[in-house]
Amino acid sequence: MKLFERLLYLHENPATLAASYAERMRWDGEADRAEMLAELAAALAARNTWAAEAESLERERAERCSAAQDFAGIGPETPSQAEPETSPAQGNAEAQAEAERLAARVAALDALFCEMCRALDAEGLTLTGGEISALARQGLPEHLAAELDAIKRAAIPRAERLGAEDAAALWDGLTRQGLISGTAATFAYYLGQLSNRKPQGQEKALCWRGTDALFCYFAWRLSMYMQRAALGYTIREKALCRAFGISEEKRRNTIRPYLSDMRQEETRHKPKGSTEIDAIFNTLK
Repeated sequence: MKLFERLLYLHENPATLAASYAERMRWDGEADRAEMLAELAAALAARNTWAAEAESLERERAERCSAAQDFAGIGPETPSQAEPETSPAQGNAEAQAEAERLAARVAALDALFCEMCRALDAEGLTLTGGEISALARQGLPEHLAAELDAIKRAAIPRAERLGAEDAAALWDGLTRQGLISGTAATFAYYLGQLSNRKPQGQEKALCWRGTDALFCYFAWRLSMYMQRAALGYTIREKALCRAFGISEEKRRNTIRPYLSDMRQEETRHKPKGSTEIDAIFNTLK
């Protein structure tokens, strides 16, 4: 039985249902991660079906009202027309009851979809951009798309993540310089290999407290350090901005142009504070 069916027919709480499901997916070694996409897709498909029914019902109601106004004052041609089996008032009441039933189902499934996204995010479980695009093609309302974006896989690849000692040293150095705030566990969650599970109670990302230019310099140094075996390097700007609580708008309008300039100039025109960041990276192995 799908999660949305358990919600509707067994009347389980959406938050509890989503949390237990996400926890199982995180810790059950035999769980198929493709199931996450299937569950979200099933809930979305059911939600869209009932939303479409509600829209159709509303159109029919509007058409009946319009027809009633058009023929108002015109007498019936036969006695049977003068005494319909269902009065307009009764028909409207039945239509209203059905509209409320459909609206309640759509609202319940919206709540479940949102709770699933939040629970999966809390367990460190993500979907790829392609998987999210597949859901979007089903018809994804804006308010659900915003929740789904939280579990989009914008993370540092495992092969590029810092070892435990490097993560601890880098966190300590940046914290001592007042450049970041946040716990070592949160830092390791985003940049290290200690765990894929988001620290309990950690609702916010890390926070970058230096200048935007210095953040870009840090991102540049970090990328070169983590990709030392590669030919060239790729700055994981979206993953790093998410880790340090930088908004998508700021990433596009401020961080990306800074990084573009830095790539062209390499180490010329270093921002103020870059010497301290160089010193921190020089302590790493």
